Amino acid sequence: MSHFNAILAPAGRLKLAQCLARWIKRNVELGAAGMQYLPSRQLRCAHSSAVRTEHRVVGLRTPRRLGPAKIAYDLHLNISTGHRILHCYHCPRLRFTILQPWRGSGRNESAAMDPLGPVK
Repeated sequence: MSHFNAILAPAGRLKLAQCLARWIKRNVELGAAGMQYLPSRQLRCAHSSAVRTEHRVVGLRTPRRLGPAKIAYDLHLNISTGHRILHCYHCPRLRFTILQPWRGSGRNESAAMDPLGPVK
């Protein structure tokens, strides 16, 4: 008795015959060009979000600085879907987009002032 997953077991022989049948069919249909390697990886994901929806999510994030939960609520999406779209479009986390008043504006306003002070 051979192992269940062995190539020469009945199930293994069936898999081998099906694989050979596919190669023979490709050879008959396409000739020598059919013997080239063709990847079986899909070119697009069938359950991905529509491009318009992705652009709407990113469009709400940029000017209004909304989080994924609020964006998902506004667009009637799942929260994880909104978060995943933001992640795929490399949007920064919300804490990095909010202006922090304690850090200042980044400008040194004292350098632009007249060294003698205001003139009256």
